[in-house]
Amino acid sequence: PIALGEPAGLWLGTLSVLGVAAAAWKLLLYPRLAHHGEYEVVEVSPGAGAVRLRLAPVGGGVAFQPGQFGFLRLKEEGLREPHPFTIASASQENGAVEFFIRGLGDFTRKLVSESRVGMRADIYAPHGHFKRPERAGHEVWVAGGAGISPFIAWLQDPEAEALERVTLFYCYTPGREFPGVEALQAQADARGVELVPVPAGPNSAAFRERLAEIAHEVPADSVEIRFCGPQGLKEAVRKQMEALDIPRRNLAYEYFDFR
Repeated sequence: PIALGEPAGLWLGTLSVLGVAAAAWKLLLYPRLAHHGEYEVVEVSPGAGAVRLRLAPVGGGVAFQPGQFGFLRLKEEGLREPHPFTIASASQENGAVEFFIRGLGDFTRKLVSESRVGMRADIYAPHGHFKRPERAGHEVWVAGGAGISPFIAWLQDPEAEALERVTLFYCYTPGREFPGVEALQAQADARGVELVPVPAGPNSAAFRERLAEIAHEVPADSVEIRFCGPQGLKEAVRKQMEALDIPRRNLAYEYFDFR
């Protein structure tokens, strides 16, 4: 019904060519040319509706910086769809990587329940630019649930400096925290980081009062906040920042809203 020589035909033809080219890149070229490595699941630690996966490289792994994320694709029926997860570990000599994954949808719930030692996976990485600030009067890390992942990587980073100026707020639902507060406390203590558990949400006194103290201990505009967690929690953090005159530009987070 549309002649290819007409404007609508030219538009349809161009769109079709671009679609075929994009499909060819994604299905044929990207799996071969994109930076990735093959891994094997060597440890599965289940939690409350979540799982910690430790994977070791089969051959060469991928290089990354703490705080970056990768697309994990398990080579199992029903789990082949690649999904982005923050790497919850620093670089290790044996190339192993870890992920904390919470079952929040159909795919992640299936991944949590069916992950087994011995499974093979491809990890496409590194991606993202989630970094600590170069300068700060005080660093505030705010984690919501599985959003603790990049901060665990920063805690493990042997090259990390000035961690004594860091306060880590760990927001979680009681009974669903993973990793547990005690395990996280041990990691924080080992690096001189102040850990503030927040089981009642960002509007609780534990969060509001300690953040206010920090904003008065140093100039408010020198408080740098790094965030990883749900959208609702991020908006609550922004409101607290506004009340304390901490500039909005001092909040950095990874953009995970892929569609």
